Amino acid sequence: MNICHFIGNTGRDPEIRHTQSGDKVANLSIAVTKRWRDKQSGERREKTTWVRLKAFGGVAGVIEQYVSKGDKIAVSCEFEERKWQAQDGSDRYSAEFNIRELELLSSKDSGNSSGNTSGGDAGWNGESTDFDYDPIPF
Repeated sequence: MNICHFIGNTGRDPEIRHTQSGDKVANLSIAVTKRWRDKQSGERREKTTWVRLKAFGGVAGVIEQYVSKGDKIAVSCEFEERKWQAQDGSDRYSAEFNIRELELLSSKDSGNSSGNTSGGDAGWNGESTDFDYDPIPF
């Protein structure tokens, strides 16, 4: 199963484009922060990772209308690796996550703090919790 879930804040306004056939495509990045307590020092630590997201069709339309810089969103995505060639001819790879479901956790334009839209059947309810991360030793 190829499903990833992220909760994060948008870094800038989404970029909206249209394909040659007229379909909407939204590109955006969110900051996903992992928090944990260092076992040796007891200090709280955090690490932020930027995740590039892409959405098509109806989900892209919702993003265009309701999502802007700084909004907190929850997404359920499908992972896709893209291969491309750099100017020097070498192969490069980048990770993209195609949004299947979106939940608006905070939005200035929506009039409320939560809205849900689905672009697929991933079945995630988008529930958010803030917790201390304790890695499981496998």
